[in-house]
Amino acid sequence: MAIAAALAIGAAACGNAAADGPPAPAPAPSAVFAHIKITAPAGWVRMPAVEAAAAEAAAKMPSATTSIEAWGDPGAGCYGVAVDARGKNTESITRSVERFAAGLAGLGVDAKALPKPVDETVDAQLPIKSGELTGTVRVRIFRGADKRPQAVAFACAGNAREPERCTSQCQALLLQMAPPMGAP
Repeated sequence: MAIAAALAIGAAACGNAAADGPPAPAPAPSAVFAHIKITAPAGWVRMPAVEAAAAEAAAKMPSATTSIEAWGDPGAGCYGVAVDARGKNTESITRSVERFAAGLAGLGVDAKALPKPVDETVDAQLPIKSGELTGTVRVRIFRGADKRPQAVAFACAGNAREPERCTSQCQALLLQMAPPMGAP
């Protein structure tokens, strides 16, 4: 599933983000963080290279239209990647969850860890690990008003630079994540 690939590549790209150097110019505004009601912490910056890497991975899986937004504090080693995917077919939510779970293997997630859908919805938090980054991904998969699967996910992770700070910021961001408009 495009969302899992985008998260995996985004997390890997975060791990390669430099802790120093000038910040990249701000990209065009994205609505993904706003859509899932997350506000990046003070000091976090948009990470267009991470967004581009994740978008490239998602583009290889044409089953969904995917929007990606990445923010982070490279100096502290804290990163967040949000993905909003809209399915292009009417497959079952169970099938979408299975494909998503298989795609999370690159983040150290056991495919069996993702729960089965209840009332055509999955809302789960899972631990992730990618290289030096450890954190959590929260995913919500549901059937949209157009009867197609939709998914939103937010992966937040940090490295060993400032682990307590990253853990605290990630927990706060994950708690902010609300169901997107139109979701059950």
